[in-house]
Amino acid sequence: MISRLLLYPFLTVFAMLFAACNDDLDRKTTLTFTGDSIIARWDLQNYFSSLATTNLGVSGAGIDYIESLSGRMKGLNVVIMIGTNDNYMFHDEGPRKEYEVRYMAALDALEAETIYLYEVLPREFNNQDAVLNDYIRLFNNEIAEFVAERPSIVYLQVFDSFIDTGNHINQQYYNDGLHLSPEGYEILADALFNEL
Repeated sequence: MISRLLLYPFLTVFAMLFAACNDDLDRKTTLTFTGDSIIARWDLQNYFSSLATTNLGVSGAGIDYIESLSGRMKGLNVVIMIGTNDNYMFHDEGPRKEYEVRYMAALDALEAETIYLYEVLPREFNNQDAVLNDYIRLFNNEIAEFVAERPSIVYLQVFDSFIDTGNHINQQYYNDGLHLSPEGYEILADALFNEL
C-alpha cells in the first residue's frame, strides 16, 4: 500500500497539469475537488456531469495534505472538505485554536480563485461518542468567523443537514458513520450547486 505522503507530490503535479490544460474553460464550470476520503470516494461524474471536474481527494488526508498543495491551485475553483481526520485537535481550546490558524493559512496558501469549503461533517465512526459532534460544531462555527473575512471562500454550511436528533447523525446519509451514502452526497451536491 502506498503511503498518502508519497502520493502528495504526484497529486500536486497532477493538479498543476490540470490547471495548465484548463485555462480556456469557463471558470464556473471547472472545479477541482480535494480533501479527505469523503471527497476521494465521491463519484463526481455522476453528480456533476455537466461540469469539468477533477478529484484530488486522498483517503486519510488531514490538513497536511492541503498544505502540500500550497501555491498549486492558483486561479482554480477548488471544492474542499478536510478536517475530520484531525478531529482529535478539536477537543481542547488551545490546540483547536492553533489548528484553526493552520487550517486557514493552508487554504489561503492554495491561491485559488474561489474556494467552496464544506463544514466538517458530524460522525459516529467506530462507535465514537456523539459528544465529538459538539466539538466539530464548535470548530465549524469558529471557522465561519475566519471565512467571513475572506470573500474568495464560500462556506458550505451542511453540518446540520446530517444531524438527526441531538448530536446523532442521520444514518440514512452514511454508510458507516463517516463515509457517505448516495443520499449524503446528494446533500453536498445540492449545497454546491446552490452557490455556483
